[in-house]
Amino acid sequence: MNDTPLKPIRRVLVVDDDHSVRESLRRLLQSEHFDVATAANVCEALEAMHAARIDLVVLDVNLGGESGWDLFRHIAEREAFVPVVVVTGEWGQHEEAVRFGAEALLEKPIDVPVFLETLRELLGRRGTQPRQRLPGRLDYCRYIPRHYEPVLRLLQERQDAPFEIEATTDICAVPGHR
Repeated sequence: MNDTPLKPIRRVLVVDDDHSVRESLRRLLQSEHFDVATAANVCEALEAMHAARIDLVVLDVNLGGESGWDLFRHIAEREAFVPVVVVTGEWGQHEEAVRFGAEALLEKPIDVPVFLETLRELLGRRGTQPRQRLPGRLDYCRYIPRHYEPVLRLLQERQDAPFEIEATTDICAVPGHR
C-alpha cells in the first residue's frame, strides 16, 4: 500500500471565445492532469464558477462582444482568492492587468512551459494559504510578453530563402511597356 498522499486535482476554468484556443488549452491542461472546465463567454464562465469549485481561471480579455475585464471584476469581487491568469493577443493590456490585480498576464502566442510553470506556481501558493489580490501593484502581476521565437524563426527562414529575379535585357519585352 502506498502511503504517499495524492495531490489534489486542481480545477482550472479556461475562458476564451476562440474555440480552437479554448480546446487547445483544455487538451494541454488535461494532459498535465488538471481538471478543466471551459467557457466561451461571460455567461458560461459564471455558470461554470457557480457549478463547481474553481481553483484558477485562464481568461482572454476579448470575448467577442464581451469584455473579459468585466468577468475579471466579478471574479475579484466574489471569488477573491481565485487566481486569474490573463492570456490575450491584445496589445497594451499590462496596465489593465496590474490595475485589476491579475496574478499573471501572458501574451499570445504563449510560451507553453512558462504558462504551465505559472499555473503550477499560483496553484501551489494557493494550497498553502489564501492570498489577498493586490490590485495596482506592478510586482504582483507576473508579465510574460509574446513568445517571439516561432515568429523570429519563420522570418529567418524567409530571409534565408533564395530570391530569384528573371533578368530582362530588352525593356520592350516587359508587358505594358512600348
